Formats: sequence, C-alpha cells, structure tokens
Amino acid sequence: TGTHDLAPCRDEDQIIPEAVTWSPSSKRLAYVRIREATTAFRPVIETADLLGSAPRPVVDDQHLVQESGDPAMGWAPDGRFVYGLADWPPREPGTTLWAVAVDPDTGEVKGTPSKVSEPITPVQGRMTVSARGGLAFQRYVGQLDVYVAELLEQGKRMGKLRKISTTELDERPTGWSPDGRTIVFMSNQNGTQDVFLQELASATPRIITGAPGWSTWARFAGPALLVFWQIPFIENDDQPVQPRLMRLSLPNGTPEPVPSVGAAVAVRNVGRPPPKNVQFRCPIRSDTCFLGEVEKNDLRLSTLDPRSGLSRALARVNVQRAPRLVEWDVSPDGTKIALPRTDSRLRIIDFATQSIHDQEIPGDCYLQSASWAADGSGAFVAGRCSGAEIFTLIFVEQGGATHVLYESPNQWIGNPVASPDGRHIAFALKPQKLDVWLLDHF
Repeated sequence: TGTHDLAPCRDEDQIIPEAVTWSPSSKRLAYVRIREATTAFRPVIETADLLGSAPRPVVDDQHLVQESGDPAMGWAPDGRFVYGLADWPPREPGTTLWAVAVDPDTGEVKGTPSKVSEPITPVQGRMTVSARGGLAFQRYVGQLDVYVAELLEQGKRMGKLRKISTTELDERPTGWSPDGRTIVFMSNQNGTQDVFLQELASATPRIITGAPGWSTWARFAGPALLVFWQIPFIENDDQPVQPRLMRLSLPNGTPEPVPSVGAAVAVRNVGRPPPKNVQFRCPIRSDTCFLGEVEKNDLRLSTLDPRSGLSRALARVNVQRAPRLVEWDVSPDGTKIALPRTDSRLRIIDFATQSIHDQEIPGDCYLQSASWAADGSGAFVAGRCSGAEIFTLIFVEQGGATHVLYESPNQWIGNPVASPDGRHIAFALKPQKLDVWLLDHF
C-alpha cells in the first residue's frame, strides 16, 4: 500500500560520452558529452587534455544528435573541427555541416563557426579529413514501418510478416484494441506525430488526432477508451514542456486531459518521439493503468485511473543497467513489470511477492523494449545481440526458455506490442543503409 524502495538511487544525471576523437597533435581528445536528465537534454562537444585538466567546450547545441541518434564530428589536420547539426521534424531529416578552428594543443576555439554544406541527407559517426582537404563521412538512411505477424505455438514461433505502413515516413505501433482486431500506431506523415487506428482486415488507416502539436504513444484503456500523450509544438528545442495525458472515448468523443499526470520534460524531436521516459501501460485484465517516470536512476511506478486521474505510488525500481530509453511493460493481470536491461537480462519485478528475478538472454544482448504475451506466459523482447551486431526479437518464457522469432543484421527492431487475443504481434522495422560520401576541397 506504500512506496517500496526496491533498489537505491543516485543523485546525478546520466552522462554519456560519445564519438571520441584525437586532435591532430594527439595532445587532446574531443567527444560529445550527452547529459540525459528529466528536464534537459544537453549534447556538448568538449575537448580534454591527457592530464585531467578541466575540459573545454567547443559546441553546445541540441542539434548535435543526428537522426540516427548519434553525433557526427571530426578534427581536420589543419585544426578545423567539423561537426553536423541535424534538421528535426517537422523539417525533412538532414544534416548541415559546420566547421570551427580549434587549437589542437589547448582546445581554444578561434573565431566563429562557418557553414561547410547546405542540408544533406542524415550523417552519422566520425568524419575524417585527408591531407588534401577531402572530407569523408557516412550518410545514414532509414525509415520506420509497422509490421504485423501471426503468433504460432503460443508465441514460440512467428508467421509471415505483413507490412501495415503505406507512407514513406516513420510509423511505430503502440497498442491494440482489446479484441485484437485493430492496431494503434503513430505516424509523422502530417509533419507532427498523430495517432492512427487500422483494422487488420483493412488496408486503410483512420486518423484519430490532428490537433496542433504532437500526439504520441496511444493505447487502449478499455473497449472504447483511448489514452495518449499530447505535447505542444515549441520553437525552442531546449525548453522543457508539459506533456498532457489525454483520454478519448471512441468513436466520436472529444479529447479530455487526465488530471495531475507527469512533470515538464525536455522534448527532443529526433529519435524516439517524446515523452522519452514517461510512459503508461493499461493491462487487459486489470481496471488500473500504470504510470512510470524515470528520475535519475530510478523508475518511479504509480497506479493511474485514466478517468479520474487518481494515482497511488507503487514502487521505485533501479534502472542503472537499463537502456537509456526505458521501455518497460506490465503483465496482463497487473502484477509484474518486465524491464529490459543492457546486460542480456530481462528483469521481472513481482509486486505480489515483492521480489525481483533476472532472466538471462543468451547471445550478449543489449535489450531495448519488452511486451508481455496476452496470457502472461512470457514477454517479447527486442534488442541487439551478438555484440550489438544483430537486431533480434525474442520470446522469453517465464520458465526460462528463449525463442528467437526474428533477426536481421541491418533492420532495427523495436516497439513490440502483442495483441490481447494472443494471435498477433506488431513491431517496427527500420532498414538501415549506410553509404560513404566524399566532399572535395573541404
């Protein structure tokens, strides 16, 4: 009935260094320092010497993170530092290249940045410069599509894939109707994010939201009640905004806010649509929804009534070894939480027994998302396995057995959602194509 500390928490925000690069003189290192916090997302290019002195900033800009989720940067032999700034929705995804002179010995920034190129298709990773001034970089192309497959042998095997998406833009599945006949997905086909419904027997989706701003991560909370996040569009990418949890009675209801849910969060328009680490789940055999909010290294769980907005603190779970974006799920009867981890483990938190059990997944896997099977016999888990070389969808039985349902070396797999009737599973596939490009006379 109270709040239970299942693991201790730490006070500092998570800080991730990425894209480490040597200076031309080999006396300094450059990297992108990413601070993931509840109310801010701060990517900053810094340089540091090898003696432990305080780092020196080079560029501080939200747009350093590209469409792929990675930065793009390099240090030329003549001391110029080149980096990419991303174009985010509602603009078409792309990267504009910039350069600024940086002393390779001291890290001192000299002068102001200058534009190297107009927007090009998304760029990612390290950029290298030849002695003659040629700039080499990787161009990244990818598109998220929704796929559905029939589940066979109680989820241990998967039938033929069927593509639901019909546009050339990004679409992700987010839920099912309680009868398992209609899939819920989100799409940016209108320049924002909107909620769509599509019956499995139909090839035509129906748009549900269309208000200004973004509508994201919709799920059913009953036979005719749809719940989703509504986020206002802002020009300032660094400004925390207040996502509102909305409820909508189908077929012709008007969206209404669910009172007192969530806090202001940073809205980053690249990668996973916001809110990033504030999520809700509504199990099919329970009258209560669950809200999860990541605070530093804890996932704070509460019950939630989507009609009244009444909530009650339930548990606090340490997520130190969880992915940066924590995509958990609650069992159909509302008694267990499945939490994917980066160390080849699926953590099961049992509220009834106040216990934690880790299910190990073979294959050196970085697990990213989980979805319970309709009968609670296990969970569908998506991640990268074999040293992050293979994208994989796995069914993990409660008894311990694991079954690989789908794997690919170049298609990201994510956002799995199992249908409430146990017959289908939907997930997103994103084929990823990388080309090497050369820009002469950089």
